[in-house]
Amino acid sequence: MKPYQINKLDNHHFQIKLALGNIDLSLFLFKGEKGWLIFDSGCYSQAQGPLKNALKTLKIGENDVRFVVVSHVDSYISGGLSVLRKMFPSAVFVCGEGDRNYISNPEKYINSKFKAYDEYGVKIDPAFLKNIKEEAGNSVHIDLGVKEHEVFDLGGVQLQVVAAAGVSDGCITLWNAAKKWLFASASVQGAFVPNRDGTPARFPAYREVHSYLSSIERIDALKPEIYFSAYWPALQGGEIARFFKDSKDFVSRYDRLILQSSRSPQTAGDIVAACHPRLGQWTANTGYTMIFSLLGHFNRLMKQRKMKGAKNGANYKFQSL
Repeated sequence: MKPYQINKLDNHHFQIKLALGNIDLSLFLFKGEKGWLIFDSGCYSQAQGPLKNALKTLKIGENDVRFVVVSHVDSYISGGLSVLRKMFPSAVFVCGEGDRNYISNPEKYINSKFKAYDEYGVKIDPAFLKNIKEEAGNSVHIDLGVKEHEVFDLGGVQLQVVAAAGVSDGCITLWNAAKKWLFASASVQGAFVPNRDGTPARFPAYREVHSYLSSIERIDALKPEIYFSAYWPALQGGEIARFFKDSKDFVSRYDRLILQSSRSPQTAGDIVAACHPRLGQWTANTGYTMIFSLLGHFNRLMKQRKMKGAKNGANYKFQSL
């Protein structure tokens, strides 16, 4: 794939597809009479190179962008914001209120997210952590934190905020009610994040299980005709229903495997090793990325009194009940 690809969806909606190794990442742009809205920034290196070039190809001037909106905190989704801030100094930078403190301060996000590895004794690939830190970008001022139902009026194009907590506390999606198009970024994760050829690449990275499942139901209730997202092809009709079902089925299967693998006290690392190969035919060792969703499952299963967990020496240990 070329460094970037621009797809014109119609006169007001555009997709920029960027290469993220073997994965395709899609960002979306909206053009109205009052200016442009850019949805997500990609990671720092993408924003510095291919995204900047794509925006120049579209002849978007520094005063043409009214809003830069980011769906959720993630190095590969929000890491390029500081680059866009320099390119579009008059734009209003926006995210979900629940993610505002982390998106504006990538170092705080990294420290918060990855301390789980130390706390739960799961080894992380040093190269992966180094890349995540580099691609998280620099601190950036966020002008506005938004919540459910707020609307971006671009003049001829209106986009409503639909909250979709789960992958993060403040994750948001954008809904064009007139066209019944939803722009979901990575708010729903399916059974895996795919490689370009459709094979499983990365583990679903939701964190709060109840919020995640509730967000899927909220989005499904909108009955979108086309579902656009960060890592998956555009979906229509029955494809959307299947994707949502796959997402919910993955959560249920993960719960069952956690309980099956912890009939005796187990560390988080033990459970990762037991569940990872049974949850997908992964093309790379992504077991260490399971910790984010695993902690969410632990919390929910313990609230449901299906599991207990306690500090045992240097590590936490968990056991199904």
